Amino acid sequence: MNKKTLFTLKTAAQWCGGEYTGDDVDVCSVIIDSRDAVKDEKMMFVALEGENTDGHRFIKSALENGANCVLCKQAPVDSNAIIVKDTLRALGDIAENYKKQKKVFTVGITGSVGKTTTKELTASVFSKKYKTYKTDGNYNSVIGLPLTVFKMPDDCTASVLEMGMSARGEISAMARVARPDTAIITNIGTSHLEMLKTRENILRAKLEITDYFDEGCTLVMNGDDPFLWEYRNEHTEFRKIYAGINNGSADFRALNVINESTKMRFDVYVKAEDRIVSDVVIPAVGIHNVLNAVCVFACAYNAGIDENSIKEGFLDYKTTGMRQKIYGVGEYTFVADCYNASPESMKASSLMLSQMAKEKNVRSHAVLGEMRELGDTAHQLHMDVGRAMYENGVDFLYLWGSNACAIGKGAIEAGMPKENVFMFESGGEYSLLSKTVRANLKKGDTVLFKASRYVRLEEAIENLEGYLKNI
Repeated sequence: MNKKTLFTLKTAAQWCGGEYTGDDVDVCSVIIDSRDAVKDEKMMFVALEGENTDGHRFIKSALENGANCVLCKQAPVDSNAIIVKDTLRALGDIAENYKKQKKVFTVGITGSVGKTTTKELTASVFSKKYKTYKTDGNYNSVIGLPLTVFKMPDDCTASVLEMGMSARGEISAMARVARPDTAIITNIGTSHLEMLKTRENILRAKLEITDYFDEGCTLVMNGDDPFLWEYRNEHTEFRKIYAGINNGSADFRALNVINESTKMRFDVYVKAEDRIVSDVVIPAVGIHNVLNAVCVFACAYNAGIDENSIKEGFLDYKTTGMRQKIYGVGEYTFVADCYNASPESMKASSLMLSQMAKEKNVRSHAVLGEMRELGDTAHQLHMDVGRAMYENGVDFLYLWGSNACAIGKGAIEAGMPKENVFMFESGGEYSLLSKTVRANLKKGDTVLFKASRYVRLEEAIENLEGYLKNI
């Protein structure tokens, strides 16, 4: 536990415009779950109001568990507290002012797909020059980002902060806290269409990451994304850099891309210097990861990190959690990518899967769950993914859930044999899904598992692993 004092209660009250009561105690850490409170650790409990619960109900238990003060709308009598109208806004205010005191070069990262991979690649590269701190896990929200800021070590000189969103204004709120010196936008996809309705609105929401830019800041964007490319002539008050693969006008461009089973090898053309940086390698597969990497290369190069350090940083990259975990199970290769799913990431994964299988001259199997937050376009976008699966050369499809079955229908409509498509419309027991996949496997085949976290597709993976290990 971090024992250094972040701020005092009185200072925090000044930062957020709140009224403090009780003693002006030191605060060494900030928590939002009363169960995390520890006696004598000088913790401030923030009572947040959510859709399903209200943190104010847990103030008493937080204090009993050891919190020494609270940030709330109404405090218990005789407690050390800051009283505000909006605790979420106040949390951001306090984090914003706390971070202003730290001399930390900050990279902000957002986009519809690839945020976490790009964050990890960036942190690996920046660690070669800076003492780097990065967003942990899924702390990429208006709540999680302030908590990340409070956890920054005193000796950190760079931070890499991921920013996700589901509605307009959220990234702006995080940018107000983070104040990035440089930002990367990976792409503008179709996630969050249910809330934002159009990709133009998604673009505007992602561009909020520049709301607190000044003329010394830099925005790095995916030059292959048509929505981001159209933005190139707007907002000339800060620098814009484009990185891509197919866009010949991009400032940084990946060339000579080679898929080497468990890694990607490519060169980078630096337009401003008319030179090529050769033999760049990332220990991840898929053309989409090359696109993420060339954006990171542009960001780091612009920040003064030399090309050899960037290459070394890329080699240090490791996948996290359930994101594109590639491993062997007996005679088979599994690709577990069960953290999130969008039309863009599904299509990218299908191409990656097909290429992996063709390199080994084996067959490809894609086990897919449904995608959410697509609004009225959900059915059509699932159909589009199915067509891409067939066009990219995937051999077998297994669809889990009613919406996911539209992927199978799209694939069949595009030309995939019906006997190669297996639909489980009502879900059910994962064991049935696993048995169906096992029945179609041949020696050496490659299997992709791709779904959002809520689908819990890892249960099917565990079942299938059990079957195969007992053969």
